[in-house]
Amino acid sequence: MSGTKVLLVQEIGTLTGELLNKLRSAGLSVTGVAETGSEALRLAGINPPDVVLIDTYLKGTMSPGDVAHALAVQNPSLVATIYLTFRESDVPGNAQQFILKPFSINELVRKIEQVLNM
Repeated sequence: MSGTKVLLVQEIGTLTGELLNKLRSAGLSVTGVAETGSEALRLAGINPPDVVLIDTYLKGTMSPGDVAHALAVQNPSLVATIYLTFRESDVPGNAQQFILKPFSINELVRKIEQVLNM
């Protein structure tokens, strides 16, 4: 899993830095942080991720499901999108992978390992 490229799509807040540090400590390569769908598409075009972590609440006009679909079309090598959410009911209907907040970094790393091994 070392070197797996991860794009984080969520509002930048006080916990973002901590999450980034923990992801990097787990051996993941964070390719960027985007607050909107259009920013996620731009960053993924520059450095395509293997996995996208996307919050179910985003700024901008694109829904999380629309962002995930557009990223998959733009980057066919994208392995998976994992939604970060407080409620399972907020996860788009076609989503297969999500993790409920609050989560530990170990839970998130296990989820990333799981999707990489599918």
